Amino acid sequence: MTLEELLKKEEIPKDIKLSKSDIRKLIIKYKGLLKEFNRNEAFWKSTNKNLEHVTLQLKDAYKILRENQQRMLAIEKMASLGRITANIAHEMNTPLAAIKLTLLELESLVSEYMQSIGNKNVTIYNHKEIANDMNKSINIIKKAIDHVISFVKGIKAQTRELTPKDHHLFNIIPTIQDVLLLLNYNLHENNCSVNFKTADDNMKLYGSEGRLAQIITNLLTNAIDAYKWKNGGIITMELTYSKSDIVLTVKDKGCGIKKENLSKIYDPLFTTKGFTTGTGLGLTIVRDIITTDFDGEIDVKSEVDKGTTFTLYFKNTKKSKKVI
Repeated sequence: MTLEELLKKEEIPKDIKLSKSDIRKLIIKYKGLLKEFNRNEAFWKSTNKNLEHVTLQLKDAYKILRENQQRMLAIEKMASLGRITANIAHEMNTPLAAIKLTLLELESLVSEYMQSIGNKNVTIYNHKEIANDMNKSINIIKKAIDHVISFVKGIKAQTRELTPKDHHLFNIIPTIQDVLLLLNYNLHENNCSVNFKTADDNMKLYGSEGRLAQIITNLLTNAIDAYKWKNGGIITMELTYSKSDIVLTVKDKGCGIKKENLSKIYDPLFTTKGFTTGTGLGLTIVRDIITTDFDGEIDVKSEVDKGTTFTLYFKNTKKSKKVI
């Protein structure tokens, strides 16, 4: 049996005797294998070190990406609020003006009532009439205050902390209604209206109400802008269920998006609007929020001069993954 044949065996037979030449060959073979092992060990150590370095670089890059994402969210949020400044002034001024006028009326009624005290010519019926007029004034003030409170709530939803630490289960419908109230003046000024339909009165979603409000604000603002060349129109919003998802559809019949631009609409800073009209971050932010915060998806269909439909799929389940 040759040495080469012997080395191929898993065990060396006990009765095999090796010559000095064979032993020398075995030693040389062993040294070669040891050298190869050491070389491979050095290679893997170097590879592991490089992998550790690359891992650290990826962690740093991810951290920077998240920081930039937060900056983009803040920029777009401030831009959105800037675009609806006139709306804020109008929606706050109208109920406050109503409160002021009603308080003047109430003041007059109080003065009239004070003068009637002790007057024998003033009957119980007259007292009741004055009281009813006072009550009407109080109800007008209450409604105006409720309007202001609702509007301020909508603003707070737009300006609250942008980090997703406040994720919780909430009803999606009141959040959308707050945004509609916030955009009411903008809709009116552009001859637009929103037809909002829901499959249920209480549709629960896990996530951040502020993030959802930013999605709705951006999509509705885009729909309003799409109608400018048509001097207004109807925007349809519909909430439905699909398996474990909540599906939100936002549809307009405005100018539409050119086919060559459809693949670019989510690109940062891409916009077909003027510099003073759009930031080019709106849809970038929308897609980022829907995929990151709600673990969902977004789809768009559009045809020039016929309109655009955005379909958003929200996971209707509580996330178990750690919030960053």
